[in-house]
Amino acid sequence: MESKIIDLLSENNALTVNDIDSKLEINNIEETKKILKKMVDNLEITTTNKNKYILIENSKQLKGILSVSKAGYGFVKVLGTYNNCKCVICDIYTEEQFYNYITSQ
Repeated sequence: MESKIIDLLSENNALTVNDIDSKLEINNIEETKKILKKMVDNLEITTTNKNKYILIENSKQLKGILSVSKAGYGFVKVLGTYNNCKCVICDIYTEEQFYNYITSQ
């Protein structure tokens, strides 16, 4: 099901839970919400300010690795090349989400 959602989001920009549920003919909003939450937790997709789901690569967010020094300073290494990027804004993820991300690489 997750691969179908990724394919659907690849073809469309951002979709609501209802849009995804009806286009994939799941007909179970609660089940769709569970799948989408899992995909967000695994950093496969993200949400917009309008509560729509979108692929991270199609969003305004950048994916990166956070390194924290002993002094408490944090540095984000952005994955990919973004020559015009002057500022990086990132979401803070739980230890489990971060672990899932680094073990999936």
